[in-house]
Amino acid sequence: MDTADGRAALDHLAMRDDIIEAVYWLVHEEEIMQTVEPSDIAVFAETGDLDAVEAVLKSLATEGLMELGERGYSLTDAGELAGKRRFIDSFGHLEGGHDDVICGPDCWCHDDSLEESCHVGHVH
Repeated sequence: MDTADGRAALDHLAMRDDIIEAVYWLVHEEEIMQTVEPSDIAVFAETGDLDAVEAVLKSLATEGLMELGERGYSLTDAGELAGKRRFIDSFGHLEGGHDDVICGPDCWCHDDSLEESCHVGHVH
């Protein structure tokens, strides 16, 4: 892989994380939208390239993290979990943060098959 290809792959990964976090925030935290289109989230991916955003959304759909419906893209259950994790990583440390990111009984950290600890810092 040459340098340009490597840089493009890193840009794709960064945009992927930004998009899934932004969709989680827009749909599940703030409930501003129910679905998204590339133009809705390009600003969060810090790009004006709607084709690149569309490519990432399609890639996320192929991975099973998003699905395309008649009204736009939405997160699957796995996508919601991934978006929530990224959101907590980015904003969970803020005092007085969103109540929705506080761990509840259905939190992924209660899954004994995972070797990760909860990001909210509570004791189980």
